[in-house]
Amino acid sequence: MTGYNKDIRPGLDRGTPITINLIFFLYSINDFDLNTGKFSITAIFSLRWQDERLSWDPASYNQTDYIAIPQYRLWLPNLLNINPYDDITELRKAELAIGVKNSGECSWFALNTFDVVCDADVTKYPFDSQTCSLKFYIWGYRSNELKAMFLTPKVQFSLFSENGIWEVTDSATYIDIDVNNFETLVIKFDLKRRAPYYIVSLILPIISVSFLIGFVFLLPAESGERVGFSTTSLLSVIVYLTIIQDILPESSEPNVSTLGYILVTYVIIGSIVVIEVIISLWIQSQPSHKPIPKCILRMILCSQKKRKNNNVERFDTKQESDFYDMKDDVTWFDIGVNNENVKEFDMSTGEFSVTGVFVLNWMDERLSWNPASYNQTNTTVISQNYTGLCTWFAIETFESVCYTDVTKYPFDTQVCSIKFYVWGYSYKDIDSTFVSSKVLLTLYTENGIWEVHDSATYTQMNIYNDKEIIVELTLERRTSYYIVSLILPLAFITFLTSFVFLLPQDSGERLGFSLTVLLSVVVYLTIIQDILPEASEPHVSILGIFLSIFVVMGSLVVIVVIINLRIQNQHSQKPIPKFINRLILFVRRKDKDMVEPLGSKIELDYNEEDSVLTWSKAANDLDLIFFVVSQVVFCILGLCYFLSVLT
Repeated sequence: MTGYNKDIRPGLDRGTPITINLIFFLYSINDFDLNTGKFSITAIFSLRWQDERLSWDPASYNQTDYIAIPQYRLWLPNLLNINPYDDITELRKAELAIGVKNSGECSWFALNTFDVVCDADVTKYPFDSQTCSLKFYIWGYRSNELKAMFLTPKVQFSLFSENGIWEVTDSATYIDIDVNNFETLVIKFDLKRRAPYYIVSLILPIISVSFLIGFVFLLPAESGERVGFSTTSLLSVIVYLTIIQDILPESSEPNVSTLGYILVTYVIIGSIVVIEVIISLWIQSQPSHKPIPKCILRMILCSQKKRKNNNVERFDTKQESDFYDMKDDVTWFDIGVNNENVKEFDMSTGEFSVTGVFVLNWMDERLSWNPASYNQTNTTVISQNYTGLCTWFAIETFESVCYTDVTKYPFDTQVCSIKFYVWGYSYKDIDSTFVSSKVLLTLYTENGIWEVHDSATYTQMNIYNDKEIIVELTLERRTSYYIVSLILPLAFITFLTSFVFLLPQDSGERLGFSLTVLLSVVVYLTIIQDILPEASEPHVSILGIFLSIFVVMGSLVVIVVIINLRIQNQHSQKPIPKFINRLILFVRRKDKDMVEPLGSKIELDYNEEDSVLTWSKAANDLDLIFFVVSQVVFCILGLCYFLSVLT
């Protein structure tokens, strides 16, 4: 190997590109974390090329026609993985050897573990299919200097060990030319999730729990377990929703998980069922002599006529007298029964990570030459062209600290900067200037969580008179995922809180209901706390503030429920305070004005005992007041939140 220079590529004719033959052997799939987007495999990259400088005559060397030479002694194609999950690394390893035949044919079997970024599409989770790719550059050479070619159009699986979670349904290997005229080596995998585990441990339990919700209407009203049953079923669905949130990425692109939509729908339906149960119990607790509102009476009578028509006789809409004849049979109990039909951006640590290519050009006259003197060679790995213009494509994973503003989370926009110094030189020695005022996104792969809203590249002088090179990215969060999995469930859960005041005093479920709803809000508050940083500057998250307010309001509701239960159980001989008396009488007058007879044939019959205010009646009337007040407060708080994040 006398005179062999490993820094110069093979090829006697410098005008003809050297051909690299490639085969990719998959050994195993190690991991695919949907949450972080990390796809990890172990594989063997087989590369073959011709290096005439390494040929010899076997007869001169005891018929030796093959030898193995350590990597560090030979020229190797500088193969770089350009979509890594962590740092950019070379494929070469010192402990591996290159097989060389006497003809000069070199064989390199590069065994390595590749960790790459794969943006998952979780729309159909857990019945999803994913497409993940590994991308490589043979760094430092253009297509007119080095030609890569896959010998097989697919990945080879002769060494593959099956994965328990993912099945490889298809694969492809091909060469792509990017905008910089570099060859990109692409190895693509089509993966399909093996679904039986998820059907057994996730889908079937969710279906069973959600199927239970409707059975609350078969429970007798006097059992005292209807609200507890419905709220517990609702809480179970919320628990499964949080499990899904832990598994899936906070990604809104290309779509939010359909299973997430279904679970949120179950939460909404469960919330509506709880409201219906409470209203039904409230209706059944009304005194029989109290007049029934016109709208409810018409709905129930219509339902009864339809039922009668289906079972016995034809329904005649012209028989108006039947309508008024039936109204005496309708009681509050009847109504109750019929009504039941960007790489990574960790906000908690402030770690901002991107993979980028820094293209640097400068002139070095010492490296200029005359192409005619060197077989028309006008470029080398060292210099971009014969004039001495040098180009450095510095691909790297940059991790920097980004000071986040979580005020409007999850409707937030963040501005992150990466700062550089040309170390060891002042601005008088080296003048750095950006050719473009924006970051070039021609090679950019979209991120499911963050959208690059804007960018800027500029230089500025710091207080020490050093020039800072700054790359700035403005990121806007994609909000679909957070609206579906966070905002909507929270809105319905907080909306449920005040419905405790419609539960009958003697149902025995008021405290359990209010505490369960309060616990659900606290669970969501802890989820938010895990996501957001423990920072007070520039502002605390508005969502966190409002959740804390909702927790305080929920606690106050529990206290009011306890006080109201105590009011109901006061001794009848104990006088009622004047301010409560006046408030109750005022509400009763308003209620009397709002209730109108159904028609001329219906007369209101108020019992004389209604005018006597007892502790029990005072508690019932206070429930109505607290219900209205709490609903108004919660609606105002929700409106204030959306106004604050949208302005």
